Amino acid sequence: AELAIVKMIFRKKHTNILLILLLQVLQCLCATHFVLLVEDSDRDSSLIKTVGASVDRINGDDTLLANQMLYFSTLQSMGNPQVAIEQLADYLNDSFCIIDVGHSDVSGAVASISLYTLVPMITITTTATSYDTVFSTVPSYDLVPQALVQVMDYNEWTEATIITELTVGFMEIHTSIGNAFTTADINFESSVRFDLSEDISSYIEAIFDAEPHIYILNTDERATLWFLCEAYKEQRYYPNYAWITFNSFPNQWWEEYDEYLQQINCTQPDIVVNTVLNRALVLLPYPKSFNSNPRDDPLFTVSNYTDDAVTAIGVAIDNCMDICQEQSQIDDCLVYCQAQSVDFIASVNFTGITGNVEFNENGSRVSDLVNIYQYQEQGEDGLALELIGRVQNNTFNAADKSIVWPDGVPPDGTPIKIVNILEIWVPILGAFLQSISLSFVIICLSFNIIFRKRKIVKLTSPNLNYIMILGTVGILASGVVFRFTSVTSQTIKCTIDRLGSTWGYDICFAVALVKTVRVFYIFRMKSLKKKVLQDWKLILIIVGIVIIDIIISVPIITVALLNNDIRLQDDPNTESDKNDQGVTQNYCIIVCGTSIYFTVFLALTVLFKIVLHVIGLVLAFLTRKVEVDALNDAKYSATIIYFSTFILILILITNPVVANNPNLDDAVWTVLMFIIIFMFLGLTFIPKMIALYKDPQGKFALKSVGIGGASHLDDTNQAKRSTLMNDNNLSVGDCRPCTKQSSLV
Repeated sequence: AELAIVKMIFRKKHTNILLILLLQVLQCLCATHFVLLVEDSDRDSSLIKTVGASVDRINGDDTLLANQMLYFSTLQSMGNPQVAIEQLADYLNDSFCIIDVGHSDVSGAVASISLYTLVPMITITTTATSYDTVFSTVPSYDLVPQALVQVMDYNEWTEATIITELTVGFMEIHTSIGNAFTTADINFESSVRFDLSEDISSYIEAIFDAEPHIYILNTDERATLWFLCEAYKEQRYYPNYAWITFNSFPNQWWEEYDEYLQQINCTQPDIVVNTVLNRALVLLPYPKSFNSNPRDDPLFTVSNYTDDAVTAIGVAIDNCMDICQEQSQIDDCLVYCQAQSVDFIASVNFTGITGNVEFNENGSRVSDLVNIYQYQEQGEDGLALELIGRVQNNTFNAADKSIVWPDGVPPDGTPIKIVNILEIWVPILGAFLQSISLSFVIICLSFNIIFRKRKIVKLTSPNLNYIMILGTVGILASGVVFRFTSVTSQTIKCTIDRLGSTWGYDICFAVALVKTVRVFYIFRMKSLKKKVLQDWKLILIIVGIVIIDIIISVPIITVALLNNDIRLQDDPNTESDKNDQGVTQNYCIIVCGTSIYFTVFLALTVLFKIVLHVIGLVLAFLTRKVEVDALNDAKYSATIIYFSTFILILILITNPVVANNPNLDDAVWTVLMFIIIFMFLGLTFIPKMIALYKDPQGKFALKSVGIGGASHLDDTNQAKRSTLMNDNNLSVGDCRPCTKQSSLV
């Protein structure tokens, strides 16, 4: 065209004047020319027409570029970055700007050329990149990552797979989402990044083998089709899965990719798309001051963004000319404008067809709104976008979940932890033994209250018996067979079990111990003039023993709880499986005592009990020949000490063996607690019940009997028995109640 103009001029006579005009025209053409880069001129013909219409509109507008004419050249890249670069080589020096509507692979290469040549590039297919010379009329995705976090939080999703195409624009979105997810503690470790030029079958396999059920498509339309087709084959769609994309697709959009669909063996794209995208979420950023309804205004097509890109070029040139004319020191405005094209594109601010067009420091279009849409079935019309939420000014407003997810919110795929409860026989066994134990405790308590003034009972310290019954209540509480599915609730139960068992045991054992101490004091000490040890002195010994146990146990238990001593762990006896929604189910058990602190607690409390048992065994041995009927508690107390020593050893042996089997652990524990309760109460009360039945008035309470050993007393014991009787105004066969002391033993 330029050569034709030159030839025409030289045919005329007014050569000098026309040459001057020609130079001015050529200068104007250099300053007001831009390049439209498309992938395929046939497929993108509608966009080329849009650009032509936009240029005609600007050229016909007297208020914009009044003294210049805007024109463009169309180049096609065929989706090949190298072809695009070769096409642009002859145009960059004479162009004010590049408008890119081509493939995303091409956009990255052109962006690099733009940065090198300082010719600004406006893209309408992706958001702007980190290059200073690249801008985008597509609304900025800066708000999308945070909006996506709010969508995840709204649906209570904690993990997702981000599927990202390896191009500059998509990678920047991926990075932004990754940063937002990391801050929000959302797991995206299964995410993949791929190059569409290679076989992505392995990526698809990795995606569908991973746990997340939430897929975020950060890809172009071709890659989207591939993943949707594979998802259809694997049945990865609602209600068990959810898809999220940042693109809204026009009706029948897949028809443009017939050849590509054949390559990926996707034979029914309409069914695939309508099935997989049903209930899929679409997050779309909107320009600042956009007020139109996108369903009425076809905002989702790139034609509107393209029109705004052409207008941005016209506004930038017009602004540059205005400044140039105001500054007389600039000799050539057109050269100046072309040299400063990046700055003037960056500073545009006008109201375009899609709203306010303004670029931030990254070249992204300023936006203040993210709409959340969902594809929903509209009968024979197929899928249609429905607005279900909006994020604006960091505030998220959404529709009710029952509307968004009529068949339930899809699971995010996070493995479900199922806490195994006890097999039915264990709580039945526990309830049976607990009921027997409780009944026996009530019987013993009732016996002690009703017959406390009878000589046989009174001589064996009913006050100490009350304390023993209190200890058995603690043991009874620790033997309740029940497993909570909540770690917090089970923590409370485990703490009660620990403290109840150790304190209750020590109380019961201390009662048996002090009774043996009193018998030893009476029959094995040399002095014959001392008084019988009264109950309150023995109770002080019991309190002291319990206080020592509290001092040992409470600090260690507290530290153990602060260090998550009670936690979930995999049940080694149950294998993982998947539920009806395809979510992995891991079976767990709540284990009490998983840290070193529990080991310390167990070691110190057991060590303390060993010390008490050693003392008890020594006293039991020294009082083994005392065979006064009223004092036969000494015999039974010694028996308690022997048995409890055996049970303590049994607990130490069985605890490590059954710790990881909740059924055996609880069964063994409740049986041991049952034995301990019956050991303490049975050996304390059953002999009294039998004796009271045989001798209701206690006439023979102080007679010597042959229980487990010699049937006589030596002289020292006989003398001490006489001292005991005289000291309490009693004689053999005396039925009067004790008046001088509340108890003798």
